Amino acid sequence: MARDFDKANVASTGACGLSIESILRCLVLKQTTPLSDHKLAFHLCDSPTYRAFARLRAGQSPGKSARQATVRRIQPDTLSQIHRLLLSDWLAQDKGSLDALRIDSTAVVIHIARPLDSGLLEDGVRVLSREQPARPAMADDKAKVWIDEVEHYRGLLLRIIDQTRRRVFYGESVPASEKLVSLFEPHTDIIAKSSRNIQYDHKVNLATEQHGFITYFNIENGNPTDATLYRPVLDACQADYPSTPESVVADGGYASHDHVRQARQRGVKCAVFNQSSGLGLHEMGVKEKTFAALRNFRAGVEGNISELKRVFGLDRARCKGQQGFNAYVWSSALTPTRQAAGETV
Repeated sequence: MARDFDKANVASTGACGLSIESILRCLVLKQTTPLSDHKLAFHLCDSPTYRAFARLRAGQSPGKSARQATVRRIQPDTLSQIHRLLLSDWLAQDKGSLDALRIDSTAVVIHIARPLDSGLLEDGVRVLSREQPARPAMADDKAKVWIDEVEHYRGLLLRIIDQTRRRVFYGESVPASEKLVSLFEPHTDIIAKSSRNIQYDHKVNLATEQHGFITYFNIENGNPTDATLYRPVLDACQADYPSTPESVVADGGYASHDHVRQARQRGVKCAVFNQSSGLGLHEMGVKEKTFAALRNFRAGVEGNISELKRVFGLDRARCKGQQGFNAYVWSSALTPTRQAAGETV
């Protein structure tokens, strides 16, 4: 984490900043408590329990804005590496078993307004009007930043104008992969559960073991089908673990004969899919009793996902930008992993 905090711009005067450990512990507190940023700042100032957990020094009371700005400097790749280190430590201490893994995917909602053509066009005009410089002359560095920002929003507005013209004036059905649904969160994907249930979010693919420990976690781009997300889990298992799981069970959307064959090639004895998908028990390498047990075992990943959303905030990401979204999602995944490794609040 120290690489994410550049010491070159730190002033020689003023209050001492948070330590690296305190920053990570403040992040964990935010993800595990149902407190607003204002209330969390109050408890970090007032509560001995919160202060002791966050490892705050005497007289140190980070405010809301200071804590937010500091935590948001943590990069998603850093949180991913911390998760991998906790996983390695957990395996070294024999705190669980990787004999069986269960795979599933879910969607994390992005905090945007309902996308309407008129609203998107209005946002574009309003932002570009606001970006007009107050003074005719600027320093070169500020001028470059201003030009880059204006070009960014100009390009997005042109995309919105194009898709609106195609859809409204020409009656064309614009593919979801080409649509822009937010001027401020252009990375947002469109995931259609049905014709009446359309979500604006990103898809997450994950795997857990019998204790609920997250052994694989990845934020996907676009709206890939589950059938394309099975092999990456097998590749990650082969690369990250000392041994291959004996059993891997997933939803019927992941099922195919090729996936059974690929799992067998990697040393998986039982590659099971819980729904009827044209695969017999013999092809999956299990008997009926084993199939029933693994099918029940797979249901546990639904509870793992529910816990991530209800307790650790994975239901909706509230940070801005794609990097902020990725960091928030990884924070939600890292917090239960840290608790499972013994670092409970």
